Amino acid sequence: MAGLLVVGIHSTMSNRSLVVKGAAWIALARLFVILIGLASTLILARLLTPEDFGLVAIAGAVAAVIGSITELSLAQALIQHDDPQDYHYDTAWTLNNIRAILLSVLIGTSAPFIASAYGDPRLLSILLFMAAMTLIDGLQSPRLVGFQRNLVFWQEFVLSVSEKIAGIVVGVIVAIIFQNYWALIFGSAATRIFRIIASYFLAPYHPRVGLQGHRELLSFSVWLTFSKTIQMINWRADPLILGAAIQPVILGQYSMSDNLAGMPIREGLGPIRQTLFPAFSRIKNDMGRLNAAYLRVQGLLCLLALPIGAGFAAVAQPAVHLLLGEAWLPAVPMIQALALIMAFEACEGYQPLAMALGRTRAMFGRELRAVSIRLPLLIAGAVAGWQVGGEFSTVMGAIGGRGMAALINVTWNMILIRKMTGITLGCQVFVIMRPLAASAAMFALLAYVLSPYLLQDLDAPILLTLVLMILAGIVTYVTMIFLAWLLSGMPSSSEMEIIKFFDRLGVFFRKNLQKDKRAGDGT
Repeated sequence: MAGLLVVGIHSTMSNRSLVVKGAAWIALARLFVILIGLASTLILARLLTPEDFGLVAIAGAVAAVIGSITELSLAQALIQHDDPQDYHYDTAWTLNNIRAILLSVLIGTSAPFIASAYGDPRLLSILLFMAAMTLIDGLQSPRLVGFQRNLVFWQEFVLSVSEKIAGIVVGVIVAIIFQNYWALIFGSAATRIFRIIASYFLAPYHPRVGLQGHRELLSFSVWLTFSKTIQMINWRADPLILGAAIQPVILGQYSMSDNLAGMPIREGLGPIRQTLFPAFSRIKNDMGRLNAAYLRVQGLLCLLALPIGAGFAAVAQPAVHLLLGEAWLPAVPMIQALALIMAFEACEGYQPLAMALGRTRAMFGRELRAVSIRLPLLIAGAVAGWQVGGEFSTVMGAIGGRGMAALINVTWNMILIRKMTGITLGCQVFVIMRPLAASAAMFALLAYVLSPYLLQDLDAPILLTLVLMILAGIVTYVTMIFLAWLLSGMPSSSEMEIIKFFDRLGVFFRKNLQKDKRAGDGT
């Protein structure tokens, strides 16, 4: 999948082989992370209860929001720097550890108040443990960013896969022994500890205390820090807001829905998104090439995100029944709505583009605007849902508010991209239309034609039903997207790049087969 990005922008970027290799490593890492993460989620969902997930969701949101206040974004500053020296890495390591100490104190001192506010003493011990674990977060080797600077991403595979394995092993063991929320917490702790240890093997660094380069790094990262703080509050406030009105069981279902709905899009597009900032940074001084590259990327994001979201929404019921069990079936409507919302939100790439151009102050304004739209609409939707009837309606109302906010914010981001690059709204919207139409046709077929027919036979194997729906969705989407492309006059777009990609792939395999055949004839 990430390789398609390279094909889509190869004509506008140099160092193509580096991007290809980097994207391939990230794609491989993401594939393993998806499988491991899915296995972990399914196992823990069977061993634990929705209430366990709800408690950890509240504690995790508190830690994330407090952590965002002290976020320094030093890794991005090192990537963007033209020539970082040893003292820049020493400064980053020192600042990260100062931040970790401050963050640990903030989480620890807030723990009693949070537990009291939510009326659950279990939150006190959870937050105190998280505060202790936060102390080690600043110890990671700062030289890991050197791989990203040089578009070398093989270490992402090693780190991502190994830390996930460590986390799931510890989490499952604790879940089997204690069968409570500590499995989620200890699993997360194991992941963090393993990553820190592995970072020094992959990117050796001798820690030194120093602040000589703090002005250079913070001059870039200060507005990015503010942006990430607002962004974290925006996206992690949901459990804090909803947790005050609904029981942990319903909150756990919402938290699981948010995670599952975002997983296919987040992990599927991750290999692409992770290469964008360093790749855009390399051509930031050539606006013509940068604009062309951005439109190619946006087209590819839409081409992938929309069918992933629509398809997952359509098969949510049999998927949840098979993978999570009947206890999680009330979460199906939440998953369906959130998958569609997240797919739409993935159709633009403002953040890596703005970071590459050094527009971190503009990013702060954008995040401030986003949170001022999203949270009031989420709260308004939750209140309206509560008036309609109960906790489930409260959650669905909040999701409806998220959907309205997504529509407004994505449109606004496209306007900001136009101001920043000169790319018109018409060009940005045009790349969405064909994937949107093809995804809508696929969703209609699966949700309103196949789903009622296949799911009415309760004796049919649920796995077979799920496989048939997925295959039908893939065939429908591919057919519709290329039909729409043909009717549009076969423009030079992401569809064309995909055709070229598979054509090159076919040539590669044919050459290797011929080579093997000649070698066999020679023997």
